[in-house]
Amino acid sequence: MQKNSATLLVVKLMNIPSTLIEQLPLTHFQISDQVRLMILQLNFDALRLRSSVYNGGLNNAQPKVLNLVFDEQKENKANARSITKVADTSVVHLARGEFSSFEAFSSLIADLGYDDLQLSDDFWLPAQSVLTYREIEVLHHVYNGMSSKQIADELNLSARTVELHRQNCSKKIGVITPRALTRLFSSKVLETYMWSMAN
Repeated sequence: MQKNSATLLVVKLMNIPSTLIEQLPLTHFQISDQVRLMILQLNFDALRLRSSVYNGGLNNAQPKVLNLVFDEQKENKANARSITKVADTSVVHLARGEFSSFEAFSSLIADLGYDDLQLSDDFWLPAQSVLTYREIEVLHHVYNGMSSKQIADELNLSARTVELHRQNCSKKIGVITPRALTRLFSSKVLETYMWSMAN
């Protein structure tokens, strides 16, 4: 996943109420019962006026994985966002306010994913989905070890269509390697987090 590494963010959301996710105009894919995936970047061509202030940033390293966990206990606290370290990865605890609008969620993504971005306080950048739902679905089947023919049979598509989806994914996010797929679809960090919270 090298091609758009300057702006690509792999966002994994855990325990976020469906009503909050579905109000956002962004593609999300369900990895498991509790974890959903978004593959996002900020739309630098669509600066928009805003009313609130945030400090975001542009990270030129590898695509960043953001692990976001909905935490109802933080609902009534002034500073609802907190970060927990699990191994070498951060899990960010969020409350409902971070999902109250597309502007709020995009500002969260900018704040967490782009360390050097400087914008006027009057503007915000909307987040946009990098891959379509079908492209993510095809990649998820690849991650699970299925061939293009097996995916075609599963999704009632032609093998050629599946190959075209895979090619489109490569054009958008770079070479699709096993490591890249693990980065996209593994939920081990969040599973470890849930296990540690339960014990």
